[in-house]
Amino acid sequence: DLLMLHLDKINKGDMLLLDRGYPCFWLLFLLQAKGIEFCVRLKDEWWLQVYEFTQSKDSEKIVKFKLPKKDREKLLEYPDMLGKEISCRLVKVELENGEVEVLCSSLTDCEKYTKEEIGHLYHYRWGEEEAYKLLKARVELENFSGKTAKAIKQDFHSKIFLMSLCSAYAHPIEEKVRQEHHADQENKNKHPQKINRTNALATIMDMAIPMFINKKFKKASLGVTDIVDDSGFTRDFKNNNLQVYVGYTLFGRK
Repeated sequence: DLLMLHLDKINKGDMLLLDRGYPCFWLLFLLQAKGIEFCVRLKDEWWLQVYEFTQSKDSEKIVKFKLPKKDREKLLEYPDMLGKEISCRLVKVELENGEVEVLCSSLTDCEKYTKEEIGHLYHYRWGEEEAYKLLKARVELENFSGKTAKAIKQDFHSKIFLMSLCSAYAHPIEEKVRQEHHADQENKNKHPQKINRTNALATIMDMAIPMFINKKFKKASLGVTDIVDDSGFTRDFKNNNLQVYVGYTLFGRK
């Protein structure tokens, strides 16, 4: 239901990235009827054609889907789509951990859009996944302080403000850290560096109230940790030797 509300905000020609919880035949037909491009991750065994593709040696394949009769009522506004077949492109993407994800895209022009570009395209969703993790696990968005509508709205907006404030503080520091890491040719870190958002949020939480009361806005010390671009990376928290650099303040290095 929420996705249907969001579709009203998407324009023809826009690209929609969806994870494994969204795909269904009628949704793919609806997106094509609206002229919305898509790249969706699929469960390996969900549809017969997808299962056969995962079992094959093919790395990509153009398939055709037909709208099931039980879903036709979902597209009554688009009668031309009811008896029509749509073409979609299935692409296998191997992650660093060896797992193979299957993507389904409306970008069927294999010469214009390579399979590597399709895989890279879907990974743009990773930022949204990280944002959900911050919202649900770090700032505990669903841990409300009251049961009334006013209390819930107050908690929601205050935590969104907290994350926005943290991002505003982190951005100039993160840019400086990236530049210094890039300039250091002898840097032994395997990955580029970025702000540790968990540490940053904890810092902002501790100092938010006194910061506004005393108007001391220059004391935001933020941590730095390795950046990992691939969603398949698993961090070993038990043996995590986290390096925290406290020499960075809101306006740069002390």
